[in-house]
Parts: sequence; C-alpha cells; structure tokens
Amino acid sequence: MSTVPFIIYILSAMHLVLFGVAGGWMLYNHDGQRDRSRLIVGTAFLCILLGCLIFLLTGLFRGNLPDFMNTIMEPYPLMISFLFVQFWPVYLLEIQRPHWLTVKRGLLILSPWMILSTAWLLYHGMHGWGYDAITHLTHYSQIMPNIHQPDVMLRVIMTAIFVPYAVAILFIRTNWRTSNLSARQLKILQGLIVLCIFAYIFGVLLRIHWIFIAYFLLLDALSLFIIFLEHHARIPVPVIQEDEPVVQPIAPVAADLSPLAQRLQQQLALGIWQNPDLDRNDVCRLLGTNYTYLVSAIHELGYNGFPAMINKHRAQYVHDELLKNPKTNLSDLFFRAGYRSRSTAINYFKQVYHSTPADFIKG
Repeated sequence: MSTVPFIIYILSAMHLVLFGVAGGWMLYNHDGQRDRSRLIVGTAFLCILLGCLIFLLTGLFRGNLPDFMNTIMEPYPLMISFLFVQFWPVYLLEIQRPHWLTVKRGLLILSPWMILSTAWLLYHGMHGWGYDAITHLTHYSQIMPNIHQPDVMLRVIMTAIFVPYAVAILFIRTNWRTSNLSARQLKILQGLIVLCIFAYIFGVLLRIHWIFIAYFLLLDALSLFIIFLEHHARIPVPVIQEDEPVVQPIAPVAADLSPLAQRLQQQLALGIWQNPDLDRNDVCRLLGTNYTYLVSAIHELGYNGFPAMINKHRAQYVHDELLKNPKTNLSDLFFRAGYRSRSTAINYFKQVYHSTPADFIKG
C-alpha cells in the first residue's frame, strides 16, 4: 500500500474515535438547550463516523481505495456529500439565529441541489442504472472533452454549486445582542468551514489525495473548535422579557470632568460595554475623537486602560445583579454583561472581586 492511502486510512480510523465520542456527547447533552446546535453537530459527527466506517470496511475487504477515490465527481458520493457538507452552515445559522431555519427554508436553500440531483437521476434512469451507464472520469483533464455529455455536465454543475454555498457562509454576520458568538469566534468558524468545503472539492471530487489529507486535518480542526465552543466557551442566548431592563446606569456623570470624559462616562452608563466585539476604534468613532484623547479620558475616569475599564463595568454588572438575586442564571448574566466565553467572564470577575461568581454567591 502506498503512503497516501495508508495516511488516509489512519486518519479515518482516528475519526472513528473522535467523531464517535464527540457525536455521542453532543446528542446526549442537547436536551435543555435553547437552540438545536448540539443536535445538528452531533448528527453531523455521527454521519462522518458512518462515512469513515464505510470507507475503512471497503478498503479492508478490497485492499485498495474505493472507486470514488480513484475517479472524480462520482454522482452518488457527490449528491450525498453535498448534504453532509450542509451540516456546517446549518450549525452556523443555528447558533447565530436559533430556530430561524425551518423545513420550508431548508428546502428552499437546498432547491438548486434538489433540481440538479433530480435531473441527473432522471437522465441516468433513461439510460440505464448500471455502473457502466455512468461516464467515469479518472482525471480532471477528461472533463472538458466530455462536457458535452449531459451526464458529465450535470455533475460539473453539481460540483460547482459547492462554491456559492461556501462563499455565502462568509456573508453571515453576527448581531451581538442575539448571537452567542463573538465576531472573532464567528470568523474562525467561517474560515474553517469554507476551507473544509474547498479542500473537499479539490481533494475528494477532483481526486487530489494530498489535498484530501489536508481536508481531513481541517475537518479535525473544525470539529475540535466546535467541541471547544459547545463544551467550554459558548454561552446560550438568555430569554429576556420585553419589559426587563437590560442595563442600568452605573453612576451619574460628574460635572468636574472634561467634556470628552463626560461623554465617555455617559456611553458607559448606557452600556456600550455589553457589546462583546467593542474595541478602541469603535469607542473613538462613537465619541468623535482619536486614541490619544480616548486614553486621556479613560485615565481621567480612573481606569488603567481600555480593557480594564470595559471589564470593570462588566464584572460590576454581574456583581450587582448577583446581589439583587443570587439565584440568577450565571450564563444569562455573563451574556448580558458582554461576554461570549464562560471562562473569560469568570477570570475577569475573579480579577476584580478576588472570587469566582459561584464562590461569591455562596458568601
């Protein structure tokens, strides 16, 4: 056995363990969630596990790579894999806009794939269902000489539609008031998903085995990042009643401050620190100033720097809310305070109040 197939088999075997454990954990722990993210990604993990199992068993009994690894754009793997790939953008949509994706919207999104797949199946049915009825291509240089055949042309289009679906992922934007991902986390997730899709196109569909190995590694990175988000970092979006005040002014504006410092204190009282993606440039644009004057105003208010100022207000909000109601859900408090990571929220609270929120509640 050559080096490339051996590496592919090893990675497939590793995936049996990774996706089996991760998929089982996701499905076991999805009850009680406010969105369907773990249900979706757990199903995706188990589908990948099933694919790896079929791949390994085929290689075990045949002694070589399956046919679809020696030819390009095989129709049935192409149609099935498109559905599997859609688990990732569906997961991304679910954590950005929980329960937005309905059956009707899902069918509408998949309609181009459904039309092309139906057209190919009808064409194939009219010309026989046998293996030899399909035009098998072993190299991408054979595409253009055979593009005039409806069989090949439909498969080229089915391969090409992966691209607009992948690019569309990059245009999903986060609304920090309703999203439980920070902008940075969203960009990492988007980047990994898009890289996985393109690696799949060039590696699997065009039979470039080394890129297929890169696809496996990218898939590992994506899966581990999702596991990190679900198990450690991501905070569920709280259910906020319409009449519930989200932010209360922290302190009245002092009259002896400079005009810029007064405006900054007013914005802090309005809760700009609730935005998890807030940075220095955002505050400078909001106040109509530059970073040098902003730093001066921050020091005038008694803070050592921008991060200290923002996190002091976030920690103080959590502290004050716990004083009012010690039974308040900590994840909801962290979200409203502007955090999108549980560990980050606990660390900053501990820096300010020298105890974790849980220890603070215990007294």
